[in-house]
Amino acid sequence: EFEVVTVDSFGEITTIEKNQAKVFTEDLGNNITLEMVAIPGGEFLMGTAESHGEESPQHLVKLSPFFLGKYHITQEQWRAVASLPKVKLDLNSEESRFKGDTHPVERITKEEAIEFCVRLWQFTGKLYCLPC
Repeated sequence: EFEVVTVDSFGEITTIEKNQAKVFTEDLGNNITLEMVAIPGGEFLMGTAESHGEESPQHLVKLSPFFLGKYHITQEQWRAVASLPKVKLDLNSEESRFKGDTHPVERITKEEAIEFCVRLWQFTGKLYCLPC
């Protein structure tokens, strides 16, 4: 469960709506899964109407709904995907400095993360990409 809070232009809460997240679990094999949570689409005003460098101009941002991993990618998940067929890059299955199956994978490059997503896409048939 989660709450969607709407605020006015002064930052005051105008409504609070309770919702329940839509989720799915991606099976990576060998009892290793990847939990995904639905992020609903919507729109909001970003920036400021006043001139403040990168914060202006104020503009409307529209987001399409998407799924996002519920947790960081773990070392166990990384190894499962790293064992899938190579697309462009080799993936080191033991890249992380702080070892542990449930610890987040770390010390990877953007290119390696993209390779991870493409392998996952080829394995599942679902498009996976990095959040922008």
